[in-house]
Amino acid sequence: MTLINVLKDTMKCAAFKARIIPSRAIKPLCTVFSLCDSKDYEPLQFGVMRMFEALAETPRLLPAYCDSILQHLLPALLAKVYCKNEELRCSCFKLVCDVLAQYMSDKKYIFFLIGSIYDPRSSSSAASKAINELILKQLFPKYGFIFT
Repeated sequence: MTLINVLKDTMKCAAFKARIIPSRAIKPLCTVFSLCDSKDYEPLQFGVMRMFEALAETPRLLPAYCDSILQHLLPALLAKVYCKNEELRCSCFKLVCDVLAQYMSDKKYIFFLIGSIYDPRSSSSAASKAINELILKQLFPKYGFIFT
């Protein structure tokens, strides 16, 4: 069993889920994820992808890791939209949509400590600006490719 599989399985455990990936680990994991382009590295790439999915399934980590997620994780996932592996491409797109939906949610119970990350009435917050830029410059231009 590889280290990535051990970490991935550990992240599914409720006791460790919130502690296994510190925010400073997101950037190196995104680098590893981005560099794994050949078929030989697919298991590693999918293992890292499962770690990202486990991170996204932990709502209290999303606001705490907002900067790292917006600067590193979402752009790395969107870069994989053009990969040849359809399963990875769809998983990346789904994860981007899931994270953005949670950040843009109006429901205060998701982020009960700080409210919603995204404020549609004001683009003064850094997170709102980053989300708008990500959607307009990186996500919208790829819709044609994603749906074909």
